[in-house]
Amino acid sequence: MSDVQPMLYIEDLERGMAFYRDQLGFDVTVFGHHKETGEPLIAGATLDGAFINLTNEELFRDEAHTGGGSVRLYFHLAASIDDMHDRIATQPDVSIVQPPTDQHWGDRTLIVRDPWGVLLIFSNPAHS
Repeated sequence: MSDVQPMLYIEDLERGMAFYRDQLGFDVTVFGHHKETGEPLIAGATLDGAFINLTNEELFRDEAHTGGGSVRLYFHLAASIDDMHDRIATQPDVSIVQPPTDQHWGDRTLIVRDPWGVLLIFSNPAHS
């Protein structure tokens, strides 16, 4: 089976794993470690079946060393984004760009920016 696994470079991987796990509610599993130090190198983060990778592997750092980029992650979720919004809105590092909003293309979206500048769009079908 083929799939796409977005890879987010986060220099402070421990902080990144904590953010995605504790503040956004992802399940986070470390599956790669630095050879010399044994510290986490790559972690998988899953939310409602959607999967992304988090890493501090230098190979995946962008040339501008910003840790961000122009990629936007769009998650189609079965779980309610309204409930998600209620759960994450008071988290200290969560930046809500747009609360749950019915969009003209038929999705209801919640838009969040992570501490590294990555835009995360969570969606459900819009209410009828």
